[in-house]
Amino acid sequence: MNLFLFRKRSSPTKKNTMLTYRNRKLKYNGELNEKREPNGFGTFYYKNGKIKYKGYFKNGKKNGYGTSYWIYGKKIFEGYWEEDKKKKYKEITNLCNEFIGYEVKEGDRWTGYGEYYWKDIGVRLKGYWDWDHKKQYYLCSNKNYVCTFNPKNETCDGVVSFYWDNGDFYEGEVKKNEYHGNGEYRWKEGDFYIGGWKNGDREGEGLYEFKNRDVYNGEWKKDRMNGYGHFFTEEGDSIYGEWKDNIYYEPNQKKNWFYTFLFS
Repeated sequence: MNLFLFRKRSSPTKKNTMLTYRNRKLKYNGELNEKREPNGFGTFYYKNGKIKYKGYFKNGKKNGYGTSYWIYGKKIFEGYWEEDKKKKYKEITNLCNEFIGYEVKEGDRWTGYGEYYWKDIGVRLKGYWDWDHKKQYYLCSNKNYVCTFNPKNETCDGVVSFYWDNGDFYEGEVKKNEYHGNGEYRWKEGDFYIGGWKNGDREGEGLYEFKNRDVYNGEWKKDRMNGYGHFFTEEGDSIYGEWKDNIYYEPNQKKNWFYTFLFS
């Protein structure tokens, strides 16, 4: 960007410096280097006052995280830039997904309190974010958990709290975004599960409470009731015995279809 600038001379390192380009079609508000080129965080505006680009610069060119807009306000591109060129967004994060409510303190790294939003599946991860320079991943923590977040493949490892747009909620251990270890899942409709998980499936010991207040407490495998467990209703009825793929088997009988449960 090699255009002649004029008006309002000021310290080259002062923030929020307003500059107008000679053709009067653009205005810039932000940080400058010693050559009075955009350098650091700043915003370009169209003549009508709408934002043209908001983000990071280096020596007069767009570098780092930024967003460009059409003259009528619609977003064109949000992502990373190098030397005024759009960097392949998928190398950093999926085009659909984004950090929300973060602060940028070091280059293009997110720090402070905010959330990561997987727009394509409607899931949010909230907490305090810090960048680990040595290991090249984020640490996201809250009072109940701490996890690592890899921005290259958008996966978490550790303990998380996931919030779905549809009202579902999961808190517990994950491995590469899959439920793995101990955790609890609450469905908006009222169902609830707490117990073991493996590669995204309910596995091991766990308790499932249905929205009608019936409860199964026992063994799970491959996301179904498998093994020995105790089923009891809100009215006080109960059975104990062996289950296979959500079907209860009475002692000394091959099959009994009286209690059959299907999960989505």
